[in-house]
Amino acid sequence: MSIWAIVPLKIITSSKQRLSGVLSSDERIQLTLAMARDVLAVLQQCKNIDHVLLVSGDQVAQALCAAVNAEWLKPAEQKGLNNDLAFACNYANANGASHCLILHADLPLLNSHHIDQLINQAQHLVSSSKEKAIAIVPCKQGTGSNLVFAPLPFPLPLVYGQGSYLRFQQEAKTHGIACHDLSLQNGDLDVDIPADLEALRRRISAADKNSAKLTRLALASIHQKKND
Repeated sequence: MSIWAIVPLKIITSSKQRLSGVLSSDERIQLTLAMARDVLAVLQQCKNIDHVLLVSGDQVAQALCAAVNAEWLKPAEQKGLNNDLAFACNYANANGASHCLILHADLPLLNSHHIDQLINQAQHLVSSSKEKAIAIVPCKQGTGSNLVFAPLPFPLPLVYGQGSYLRFQQEAKTHGIACHDLSLQNGDLDVDIPADLEALRRRISAADKNSAKLTRLALASIHQKKND
């Protein structure tokens, strides 16, 4: 079994638009890059992950991947998140991956040990299922899909976007595929709106000081600039 982590990253200049009321464009870019770098670094520490793939149409992805020895995959066409991830899943499968863990780049408080435990749980659920199966860690509101573990080729249409958690469940039912729920410490906290940013600040202050190092620095820098 070969497991690839697949991380999508939007064009940086258009990311985190819903934070525009509290962060400037430069601050959103700074935070986005810091969170992505922290996520990639944690994935590289996971014993159960054989390869880390960042799929992005943004040239900045090249430097991000070089910093943590991940692979950058540029989509053949710019047709949105689901197209990018389908392209990445096919690429991973063609290069020997049997399973994938898809996760977003704005989950900086993830821990490699917890991810390894999650993969063990997901592997057991998927392999013991009589039919094909996937496993999902939903976002805090229970509407989005922050982490998805699945066999490759990906067994159903990718339906990321608003309400993806329910739509994955509906697609799984339609295709006769089991869809399991899993939980992961801090796997629920993606950063999209100002309330998420405040939750990140609270959790990061209580977390291990060795976690989310670049995100901590970015938040501290942003806070300092606002107080100057």
